[in-house]
Parts: sequence; C-alpha cells; structure tokens
Amino acid sequence: MRLRDFDYSSGAYFVTSVTANRACHFGVVTGDTVELNAAGRLVDSIWKSMPSRFPSVTLDAYVVMPNHVHAIVILEAGDASIAPTHDHSFNISQVRSANSSKCGPTLGTIMKAFKSLTTVQVNKLPDRAPSILWQRGYYDHVVRDDADLNRLREYIAGNPGRWFEDPENPRVVTK
Repeated sequence: MRLRDFDYSSGAYFVTSVTANRACHFGVVTGDTVELNAAGRLVDSIWKSMPSRFPSVTLDAYVVMPNHVHAIVILEAGDASIAPTHDHSFNISQVRSANSSKCGPTLGTIMKAFKSLTTVQVNKLPDRAPSILWQRGYYDHVVRDDADLNRLREYIAGNPGRWFEDPENPRVVTK
C-alpha cells in the first residue's frame, strides 16, 4: 500500500519486488554470495539501465536474490544532482530539499517499467516457457534519514548471508 497523498516522484526509497510464487528464477545462494544465472544477470542488467531510461533515477545499494530484488532508489526532480559518492554517501535532507517540485516519473512508473522489461527479456531466454515473472505490486519504504539509509544498505548487503535463515525462502522449512 502506498502512502495516501504522498508524492512518489522525488526522494529516496527502499523497494522489494518478489517473483510470482516466490520461484527462484535468478540463481542460487552459496554461502553469503548470490550466483546469478542468465535470468538473474538480465534482471541485474536491466536494473542498472534504469537511469538511462529515467534520467531522474539514481541507483544506490541493491541485490538480486534468487526470488526477489531489494534496492534503494533515489528520484531527483528538475535539475537536481544529488548522486551518491563512491561510498554511497549523501545527505537525505539534501535530496528532499532539491526535490521540492514534482517533476519526472514516479516510483510506480519506474517499478512498472522494470518489471515489464525484465518479464519480457527473461521470458525470451532459451528453454523457458513464457510465464508471469513477478508478484503483483512491490513493497516500498520511504527512506526517512541517513540512519535509515545506512540501516537499509546494511540490510541489502547482508541479505545473501541470511538467505538460509529467511522463513520466506521457499527452501526453508518452518516449524
């Protein structure tokens, strides 16, 4: 559920998109590393290409897991340029003040394009029957401040290492 009356065309967001039926289409986790297969590499490549499709998009930390993608997306309005540095540092308040006017695509538009592009391309892979790739919708969280941003970056970086403990992992048996 999106926040009522919230402008999703600027700001920083943590998003998660999950595959239909939590099917592991994108690879496997070995230890604390994700080994992407052809479908996973396509999803990774398409995610990285989103800023060329939507110039107001800046990508921050992300991970393609076997059955989901976690990412931090920064949407910049107008001529703002608040790109993170090599160590992904920037100030959330700078992003908010630079993004005071509604301009550019919304988070929903970006996620719809990402899911559509990945579904088409993954379904073109050899030995793959066309199917629904993603669950309907996606989870989002508005990044509130730098502490929130850093917590989310750590969560994303550590996600592969928690794969075998995740009760939503289809291979984990819960009691």
